[in-house]
Amino acid sequence: MRLALIFVAAMTLVTDNIKYPDTPRDNIVDDVHGVKIPDPYRWLEDATKPNVKAWMAAEDKLARGYLAQLPGRDKLLARFKELFYLETVTPPYHFGNRYFYMRRHKDKEKAILYWKEGPKGEERELIDPNTLSADGSTSLGVWVPSWDGRTLAYGLKPNNSDETILHVMDVATGKVSTVDVIPGGKYAGPSWTPKGDGFYYTWVPPLSDTITPDVRPGFAELRFHALGADPAKDPVVHEKTGSAETFLGGYASKDGHWLIAAIQHGWNSSDVYYRDLRKKNDPWHELVAGKPFMYSVQAYKDVFYITTNEDAPRWRVFRADSHKLDRKSWREILPERKDTVIESADILGGRIMVRTMHDASSQLEVRALDGKMVRQVPLPGIGSIAAVVGDEDDDEAYFSFVSFTTTPRSYKTSMKKGGLELFYEVKVPIDPAPYTVEQVWYPSKDGTKISMF
Repeated sequence: MRLALIFVAAMTLVTDNIKYPDTPRDNIVDDVHGVKIPDPYRWLEDATKPNVKAWMAAEDKLARGYLAQLPGRDKLLARFKELFYLETVTPPYHFGNRYFYMRRHKDKEKAILYWKEGPKGEERELIDPNTLSADGSTSLGVWVPSWDGRTLAYGLKPNNSDETILHVMDVATGKVSTVDVIPGGKYAGPSWTPKGDGFYYTWVPPLSDTITPDVRPGFAELRFHALGADPAKDPVVHEKTGSAETFLGGYASKDGHWLIAAIQHGWNSSDVYYRDLRKKNDPWHELVAGKPFMYSVQAYKDVFYITTNEDAPRWRVFRADSHKLDRKSWREILPERKDTVIESADILGGRIMVRTMHDASSQLEVRALDGKMVRQVPLPGIGSIAAVVGDEDDDEAYFSFVSFTTTPRSYKTSMKKGGLELFYEVKVPIDPAPYTVEQVWYPSKDGTKISMF
């Protein structure tokens, strides 16, 4: 606290004499449904223009000069290193007999991808982003092992940017293919075939005079890449939408029966289409489209499980047999609840793991495929679940949990038997023992109860 007060006092003294770079204002005014909205600094949105570069350089110089004068920086830096540079391990992904996970070392900037042969196998380094480039500016993006765990599709991001180049690696040997190199993987999300001989992915063309960042999403295509084939000739399985306000993505079911494509319209609605991959040249079929709602679909053993906010702001879940997918044939298995939000519903270990939010705190349920309650997963207390990890046919499931008074932890549970086993706990140089959490409620002006901790 004393250090913080000194820091704030120093800031007050220094800011009195700051002269900021000149920032011109434009007379741009947008009319949005009859409301006039000024946007005088729109010219700053184009970071490629010389005047914007000059403005950013001047602001950067000013900020660095100001910060360099503040006392206590060395002490703050030392404490920040203690708090931010920690040993962490993510919940593992299980493919075949192999486990894949990210481990962050406290003496390295970026987390490293590791794998094991079996749950108790020797830890082996697979990709270390810290060594991908001399200056450390190449990042590891998406990574997805094939279902048998033998092959890895992964994305590298030069200059720590969003732009991504997909690569393919043999896991056992670490050998990287020189043929399977795919630019345009910014939104890729590779989805493997059951045999591991190829994957579906979203591809976007490079930026150009006609394909600018603001319209680029409309040029995204869903493609298929067969291992060893020329990526430039990858067939398009779903054409571009042509609308910059949409995002196209897709995946194949684990059994290889179904290809699902989703067209997302911002954060307001989505359209979903499907194809039967067992039928040659099967056309796209509409599952749902043109409705002002969001839909998330998982195909499991020829049954579609649909999580949606259709007429349900707190979300609900439907089940539909693949031979009868018209909207009237959907059967609701998890209805909307009055005081609980369904955040996700995933098929894990032949059951449904449902993550909900109740009274601003996470809860976890295991449900049968017909929606019937099997058990409530016990949690360490009031807190949030950050991720649920598992596979539709694997009994093991993992989730991350964090709260105000506990350090981040990962737990393992059995979808069949239940139980809870601590998988990993982040060691933080803070003693939480003196702290407790209590949830309290206060009425707002209209009587609605507002939760606080």
